[in-house]
Amino acid sequence: MGGYHGAICAPSRVILMNDKSLYHVYDKLDGVKTMPMHFAESGYETFGTEKWHNKAPSFEASFQYGKNVFIGGTADYFNRPVRDLQKNGKLRELVKKGYSSDLFADAAIDCINGYAEREKDNPFFYYIVSSEPHDPCSPRCIVVVVLPARSSW
Repeated sequence: MGGYHGAICAPSRVILMNDKSLYHVYDKLDGVKTMPMHFAESGYETFGTEKWHNKAPSFEASFQYGKNVFIGGTADYFNRPVRDLQKNGKLRELVKKGYSSDLFADAAIDCINGYAEREKDNPFFYYIVSSEPHDPCSPRCIVVVVLPARSSW
């Protein structure tokens, strides 16, 4: 549907999180019933990790659990400032932890493993979003150097 500014990821994420079109929510979720809220009311466990374009209060109102949550737009992929959702439902202070894709994948894996260990009967709704492939594209750089055997140098 486009957006009110050049970046269309923020309004696209907002549209996915509620039942309104862009022109009825702009690109903010404060005071709006979100998809995770709906799932929680239906007995689902809700978890979020990674990018949340809206402010902390809308994340806190939407999810029961959250780990490595980034509130904002574009930031350093290699030293991502993230927060965890505490038991009191509030996000902790920012901590710069490391490479974003690793942080979010690890948070999702930990959450799924934790769910399996608790042998929960209720279903789950997990919101797992990656920052990539936003520009500038910053995939982890892996350099492989193959050297010939020393005798052939």
